[in-house]
Amino acid sequence: MQELIIQDKLNYLLADRQFYEPLSRYPAQQKDLHEPLRRILPSGWTLKQRNLWSDVSPPSLKLPTHGWKIHLSATPAHAPAILMSAARVLFEAGVSFKFVSDRILLSIVNGKRWNRGGAGKFITAYPRDAEECGELLEALHKATIGYWGPYILSDRRYKDSRVVHYRYGGILPIRRADTDGKSVLIIRNDDGEFVDDERTPYFNLPKGVKDPFVGEEPEVDEGDPGLLKAGRYRIESPLAFSNSGGVYLAEDTETSATVLIKEARPYTNVSSRGLDAVQLLKKEHRLLEVVADLGIAPKPYDFFMDWEHAYLVEEYFDGYATLRSYLSKNSLSLRTRPDTEVSRNFYRKYRELFTKLAAIVQSLHDRNIVFSDLSMANVMVKEGEDGGIDVKLIDFEGGYEEGVDVPTHLFTPGFSTDEMEMRGMATRADDCYALGSLMMAGLFPMNAMLALNRAAHETYLQSFQRDFGLPDSIADLIRRLMSVDAGKRPNPADIIAVLSVEFSPAEPRIGTTEVDDIDLAGTTSRILDYVDSVASFDRADRLYPADPAVFETNPLSIAHGACGVAHVMHRIRGQVDGRVIDWIRSRDVVRESYSPGLFMGLSGIAWSLLEMGCTEDARRMLDMTRDHHLLWRSPELFNGMAGWGMAQLRFFASLGDEAFLQSAIQAGDRLLDSRKFEQDEAKGCYWENGIGMSDSLGHGGAGVALYLLYLAQASGERKYLEAGRQALEWVLGNSLVNADGGMSWIARDSNRSYTPYWRWGSSGIGRTLLRYWHATGDERYASALDQVQIDCDRKYTIFPGYFFGISGICEMFLDMARFPRWEAQAQNSVRRLLAGCMLFPFERDGGLAFPGESLNRISCDFGTGGAGIALVMNRYLKRDGASFMLDELLSGWHAEDRCARLDLAVGAN
Repeated sequence: MQELIIQDKLNYLLADRQFYEPLSRYPAQQKDLHEPLRRILPSGWTLKQRNLWSDVSPPSLKLPTHGWKIHLSATPAHAPAILMSAARVLFEAGVSFKFVSDRILLSIVNGKRWNRGGAGKFITAYPRDAEECGELLEALHKATIGYWGPYILSDRRYKDSRVVHYRYGGILPIRRADTDGKSVLIIRNDDGEFVDDERTPYFNLPKGVKDPFVGEEPEVDEGDPGLLKAGRYRIESPLAFSNSGGVYLAEDTETSATVLIKEARPYTNVSSRGLDAVQLLKKEHRLLEVVADLGIAPKPYDFFMDWEHAYLVEEYFDGYATLRSYLSKNSLSLRTRPDTEVSRNFYRKYRELFTKLAAIVQSLHDRNIVFSDLSMANVMVKEGEDGGIDVKLIDFEGGYEEGVDVPTHLFTPGFSTDEMEMRGMATRADDCYALGSLMMAGLFPMNAMLALNRAAHETYLQSFQRDFGLPDSIADLIRRLMSVDAGKRPNPADIIAVLSVEFSPAEPRIGTTEVDDIDLAGTTSRILDYVDSVASFDRADRLYPADPAVFETNPLSIAHGACGVAHVMHRIRGQVDGRVIDWIRSRDVVRESYSPGLFMGLSGIAWSLLEMGCTEDARRMLDMTRDHHLLWRSPELFNGMAGWGMAQLRFFASLGDEAFLQSAIQAGDRLLDSRKFEQDEAKGCYWENGIGMSDSLGHGGAGVALYLLYLAQASGERKYLEAGRQALEWVLGNSLVNADGGMSWIARDSNRSYTPYWRWGSSGIGRTLLRYWHATGDERYASALDQVQIDCDRKYTIFPGYFFGISGICEMFLDMARFPRWEAQAQNSVRRLLAGCMLFPFERDGGLAFPGESLNRISCDFGTGGAGIALVMNRYLKRDGASFMLDELLSGWHAEDRCARLDLAVGAN
């Protein structure tokens, strides 16, 4: 199983150390930029921080909805002077503008991880028309000559300025929901149609718009596309892109060798000590030359400038994988049926890998080099045919030679200490801490949790000692390396000595101590107590701490909003705090800002309100989905037609109104009409989805098939059942068998990660297979489910949550436990899963808290946080039905009549 890539949540980590928060709650350093600007702010003008930006507006501000915008870039060092110079020009013209609120934020906007389409923008000015824009471009250019800033990829540079850029786009933000519920910016084109206002990492004019500011051709890189250094290097393929530059696979045309080329854009990724990406890349080139004879890193071949960018040409490590990728494929904890041989093989590789890595760090220290940023991404591993392991280091941009280089302040959270981050530079002892952190990640990648719980690794070490026979000597070594006291950390030679001692691990015996030793009902209550304790009734953007998606979608959804948490409270306690209901009712729901979907949008909000007894509010929400502009855009369960149809069936089953059934049938017919077949129809059918083809419950064929099964029962129409079976035929045809004999699937064809999780993987698909077996008696579904449960019968997963974590997997086994065929195994599997879930929580004032996806902030929502986890624990205790399913429509789905079959004779066609 490989880790599914989770969206980078960087923007939501800056404002708070406990919860994901938007930048609107970030406390900007007022003395940095605000105070100087206030000294020259004209009378009647306002200066106010909004989020990342601070707005500067004249009286009676009027702006066009879209038009030409001016962007000024800056390095943190030049930012105050550029702001003051530009502000005087803009004040005189009476033109409003905004600027990045302080230099810390500007460093992030210029940094490697910022979205390339928005990176580099320090000031945005809003001319009233094209004529004024032209005048301001010239005035701002003259006022900022001599200053420097990064090239803004989405814009065109004005003349030869190194600061002033411009583009055409939306000015007054017009937003509406996209299919996934997230808010997107739109503008109206020349045909009067609304189109996405794309922030591309290249200059892009809308259809029909011409650039009036180009006198002579703007300065650009005039080299041949794909060629560098006058044609010596031919780019074959990009490997990665970041704001500070790309990484490319290339051919050296003089030697015909395959090489790796790293690019650096000037004035981006500026370190706290003022070194930009170009200077960091040059330093990396020099350090690679210093260690070139050691064979521990890529050999440096060339360094050159092409146009304004710097390029480092180095040895390409063919066949190597990052340590993250290598460990995910060789993990002991992610195996579901490990035996003694698997365990011995893992520990042999583990000891060899980290012995060699410690030796590499020792060799760097011997040459007075501190690597600084040792993490999963910059260790490369290759396993030979004989089973031997070779280890290399890449990305020396964070390193420095003592007494020669300016130390950088580059680090990876989870592999560095708070003390180092505050100090602003790494020492040799910090490299040793990172080694210990990597050894911990080699057992299980929980390091991000250290931001919330400094002792989180101790729980996992104890569990590994019990479950996998981790020797005390290695566990103690990791503890000492990860000590907050730098003086207690062993040096690389000590690490090598401990790892050199061979041992013979016993057969793994994965236990359930973590759940056996607790009062599960009391634990569930304490999770909800914590959720109660952090409710913010005075806020409008969210009620409970949640995944960042709550700020990008809406504050009410099942997935991340108040309705998901309220649903859990209602299921567990039988009632919901009146203040929560009042808060939900008081939201101003604008239809265009909400998707119609089930888990992220209006259908799910309506469903949850219906179950809580708020029938009129529920009807009103569901009515808003009719004729919604996104209604038929996606087939899926999570955000699309299938989920909307599920909500219609829920209302039909609860209220008996035939109109809801007819809406559900309409969705079913559209799904039948939009299905696709390969040339051989016997392989089944599938649906195309904008996010990539998937077989999953949340976003693929299994979810659509589940809906069609429920619709067949409700309508009596056999065609929906047959279409659902065709969909499952396709799904089963895409499965694979893993090393443990379990059946698994890739999340989607655009992300080839194999996962057991509810939303994207095998446990969600297993829930659909179980219901089709129950409805049809087809033994193929049961046999497939037998293999699926092997993939899902695990204790260790990367996240604890419902959608993409261990608690959601429990739902499949809780469904299976209803049937004698699987009852005993399913009960055991649920306890194992819940034991794994209890590796994650930590104490907080108010109760028990869980980390969300990314592990470094707390989440309380349904999809990623404590609420969803509590729901599953409660279901296990009470043995009640599943949430947001329609199992009462399936004949015999209860303990007294488990094996009754679905009768579709009435109305069949």
